[in-house]
Amino acid sequence: MEVSGDIALGEGRRAGIWVMQRLYGRAWTSIPLVILYVMAVATVVMAMNDYQAGGWTWLVLAVALALYIGWAFIVPLLARRLWTRRGAASKEQTRYRVEDDGLHVDSSVRTMVIHWPAVLQLVQGGPYWLVMLPEFACPLPRRLFADSAGEHAFIGACLERITPEARARSQKAVAFVG
Repeated sequence: MEVSGDIALGEGRRAGIWVMQRLYGRAWTSIPLVILYVMAVATVVMAMNDYQAGGWTWLVLAVALALYIGWAFIVPLLARRLWTRRGAASKEQTRYRVEDDGLHVDSSVRTMVIHWPAVLQLVQGGPYWLVMLPEFACPLPRRLFADSAGEHAFIGACLERITPEARARSQKAVAFVG
């Protein structure tokens, strides 16, 4: 059983957001947004109260806000551009195959086998299925499946091969397959 399609450069980083939500929970992954909100409110309050602490306060807030925006939005775009300048393709045709020894992930630049005993959990995260491993997660974009029946069959084949402990942790995937 296999599925294939184009994986965009940087897509693994985008899938990382869903991995972090699954590992740490939504509350922990929203901390940067809370920090941004507190900085914005502090700036508005200081402006409304005609805060006169000197230019340093405004400078520190402006620099912190610029760093946050740069890190969250500009750096991923810059990284993609820098990788393509070095010859990385903007998209790679990638194939995911369910075999008896593991999940095989092949593209023109890499080949990986995720052995079934290493899988900790199979979980859906937004537009991805995440194959959770110790300190690593392999994202499988849901858009690669031609239809719902193919997705059910593929995830079912994965669930049949992972350990009973991993299957017990993958309750939403089990419910998805039915």
